[in-house]
Formats: sequence, C-alpha cells, structure tokens
Amino acid sequence: MLPSESTMIAPAQQQDLLKASPISSPLVGKQGVQPQIALSLLTPAASHAIPQKPMRPLTAYHIFFQIERELIIQTSEGEIANKSSLDNKVYLDDVPQRYKSIKLLPDWYAGPGKRKKRKHRKQHGKIGFLELSRVISARWAELDVVDPETKAFVQKIAQMEIDEYYRDMKRYKEFTKDMLPVMSKFVPSKKSAGKRSSSNISNCNDSALEVKPEQPLCGGVMSPCPDMVASSLELMQLQIQLQTEIDHFLACIEKRKQELLSSHFAAKKTQLIMSQQVPRSFESEEPLQKKRKSFLCEGSVSEQNTEAHIVSARHSACLSPSSSDELEIGDDEIMNLWKYGSN
Repeated sequence: MLPSESTMIAPAQQQDLLKASPISSPLVGKQGVQPQIALSLLTPAASHAIPQKPMRPLTAYHIFFQIERELIIQTSEGEIANKSSLDNKVYLDDVPQRYKSIKLLPDWYAGPGKRKKRKHRKQHGKIGFLELSRVISARWAELDVVDPETKAFVQKIAQMEIDEYYRDMKRYKEFTKDMLPVMSKFVPSKKSAGKRSSSNISNCNDSALEVKPEQPLCGGVMSPCPDMVASSLELMQLQIQLQTEIDHFLACIEKRKQELLSSHFAAKKTQLIMSQQVPRSFESEEPLQKKRKSFLCEGSVSEQNTEAHIVSARHSACLSPSSSDELEIGDDEIMNLWKYGSN
C-alpha cells in the first residue's frame, strides 16, 4: 500500500527541508506568514516511500452484504439495464453453491483502499438502497438456520482480512515510530476560493496579524485570563447567593420557633380556661363542705360578729347543689371570722 500524499517526514530529511525556501500560502497577508514545512518539498520518491495507514477491513455482515447485493441485482426480473456492469466479472468456484450462478469480481470482498479504482456507472434502478438493506438484514438474521455454509464462508473471509490488517498495522507502526508529524500545505479548491472574496480573506489575515501578545502589568505578572476572571466572578456570585439562602433559612427557622412557642402558650392558656369552666363535682367536695359547715355553725355565734353572719349566709346559699355561684371568701373576712369566732 503506497500512498499518493504523505503526512510524515523522517528525521534525516527534516534538517534538509528546514533549509528550503519558504512557501507562501494563499490565505496569508502581505507580510507572508509561512508554514514551517510543506509536503510539496518532498520528492516523489520520498513521498512514495512512506506507507499510508491501513484502513479497517469489512466485517462478516458487510462481506455478506456485498455478495448478496450482487445476487439480488443479477437475479432480478428483466434484463440488466447496463451490460457494462458485468465487465471484468467472472464465475468463481470457491464460493458457496448459492452464488455459483452469478459473476463476481476477483476482489469483491476487499475493504476500502484495496479495490481497484473503476469508472463510476449508473445505478441499476431495480431496488432502492433502503429496501435492499432491509432484505439483506432479514436474510442475515436467518442465515444460521437457512444457509450455515454461507455464514461460515463470510466469517472465514472476514477473519483473513482482519489478520492481514493487524500485520499491516504492525509494519506501519515499526516504519513510522521515528517520524514526526508535520503541517501540510493547505491549497483551497476553486469552488471554495470562488465563494469567498479577496477582501474577506485580506480582512481575516490583517485581523490575525494585528493580534499581539499581552504585555505584563508589573513585576513580570501577566493579567488574569478572561475565563479565569469570569469564573472568579461566578464563584463570588454563588457564594453570595448561598449566604443569602442560609440567612433566609435561619430567619424562617426563628420565625417558625416563635410561632410554635406562641401556639404552645395559647394551647396551654385555652386548656387552663377550659379546666376552670368545668362544673365541680359536689360528690368530691362534700367532705370539705361538711368541714366548713361544722366550723361555721359549731358553738354560739356572737351577735356582734356580723362578719360571721354574712359568711354563714353565703355558705348556706352555696351548699345547695342547684346554686351556680361559687363560694368566694376573702382574706380579710377569714381573719375577722377567726378573731371574733375564737372569743
């Protein structure tokens, strides 16, 4: 495999090529920025001495696709539109019985880069590529059961091709291990050159030449990269946003705490009020009332003790279960009762 154009240069040839005259590029401005090394400096013998990197071979399915395509096209109904499509094709003996009735090229199974270049011919027009792919993929899925001979045949060819590919890659790596990649000369095509005007090319070249390296600010320290400045600003904004969210979260926690305390105190207050409004059970207070009655009515009460009469009257009114008023005795009344009642 010998290439027509090279992308590698041997170390021995590199020193000679560096001394060659510079080559101008059509996309460069008036000052003439020139590439270091151009491929056109290589002699034809040197360019053909460097092999091209091998291309990966076809898989078993792709090989089956190639031969099955020929079978479908050549066995379709009607005459072949272009008789020249069978030129250089012959009947092969080393193919399965399924394909002995069709003509094939000697290198029909070869991968890209190995086939001989042929003149482009008009398509047969019998079946579209999409329909052809569907038919062949369906046949490939059933090939193990329907025709195992063909399956083994295409797998054997694929294995031979992959073995040859590995051998070629090994030779290629051994040959190019001491070579250095170089910059190739860019030659625009006529179509691309016609689309772009000369003024646009000169403007691009002038703007590229006007770019100068940034000078240090002081003490040999370069100014920060714009990307670094932008990332620093974004980091500061994220920190500020995070701090704001934390403050808002803490404020919400404090507010919620106050609401919980207020609701707790309100519940306790309501519970206390409800407990005070519950009517008392006279059965549980009967012993206490008897003690109060015996204390108030026991012995003779002095006529001058008017406070005792008032307390006794209030107590007698409260002893009735039907009474809704509670017994209220102040501290002064109790002290007077104790003083005069003890005489």
